[in-house]
Amino acid sequence: MDGNDFGPPPEHNPFAAPRETQMTAANPMGLTGHVKVIGILMMVQGGLVAFMGLGMFAVAVFMFYMFQDLVQQQNANPNAFGGPGPPGGFEWFIPAMYSLMGVFLIGLAVMSIHAGARMTRFQSRTYGVVALSVGMLASLTCYCAPTSIALLIYGLIVLMNEPVQRAFRLVQDGASVEEMERAMRMPG
Repeated sequence: MDGNDFGPPPEHNPFAAPRETQMTAANPMGLTGHVKVIGILMMVQGGLVAFMGLGMFAVAVFMFYMFQDLVQQQNANPNAFGGPGPPGGFEWFIPAMYSLMGVFLIGLAVMSIHAGARMTRFQSRTYGVVALSVGMLASLTCYCAPTSIALLIYGLIVLMNEPVQRAFRLVQDGASVEEMERAMRMPG
């Protein structure tokens, strides 16, 4: 006996896998189905970064008017704040810094949206990797950090996949996205 005294022999197990299991080839498309998702997520991330950039411009305008008001109060009453006010030119410095951050974030947003749109058409894989990597700079605002970190990791995993690289090369060589998908599904 086989040491199983409590039931039928193992060859009669209805839950066992069939003996003639046929191995199928691994998915020849790899992670190519994720490329369009990455492109869409990059465009959404670009929209979030653009929103943050516009917020920086709004803060710059608010700060400009706030500092103008503070300077006017200080000029009207030099001891209004219990001592000397901010140094001259300060009312321009802070709004200028927020404006520069806004311009920088809008630039990142445009790059991310453009790269995402190209990714949905399997164009410019390198540009997509660069846009994902540079998009990490939006993490400096802390607002975009969780999504940009997650998108970078997911994007690099997908874009460094060999079948994905092959798919981008096929489209670069002149195949349409539909032709590339048909060619990638064929075994061999």
